[in-house]
Amino acid sequence: MMWELADNLNPFEKAWNLRKQMERLLDGLDVGREPYPAVNAWSTPDEVVVTAEIPGTPRDKVEISVDGNLLSLEGAKEEEKPGEGAVFHRQERGHGAFSRKLRLPFEVENSKVKATCANGVLTITLPRAEKTKPQKIAISCE
Repeated sequence: MMWELADNLNPFEKAWNLRKQMERLLDGLDVGREPYPAVNAWSTPDEVVVTAEIPGTPRDKVEISVDGNLLSLEGAKEEEKPGEGAVFHRQERGHGAFSRKLRLPFEVENSKVKATCANGVLTITLPRAEKTKPQKIAISCE
């Protein structure tokens, strides 16, 4: 069996073998990768507000949609290309397509959703659907 280790291996060799086996097991997985874009979300009784960090992403490369209580945020951040003859010495800023889906605490009024972007932060305001707001029930006494 793959997990069986020989008794004559010292503890450091056992740890090294275990590490190698774990690397093979996790190869190709995005372990530890943070979702992009980073978002914050909060709600009041009347609305949900979602903010997302999307610096360097053109407005026309971002799509926002709502279906029931599911918010979808999709887009693409283009690769930065240096000028002719330039050579990268460090390239840490990510690029490519992204997609985030967030389950909202209630359904929203799709026609009243607003989105603005300032300083690389997208703010989406999603008003709560009237039909999902708690209704006070009057009590009649006879």
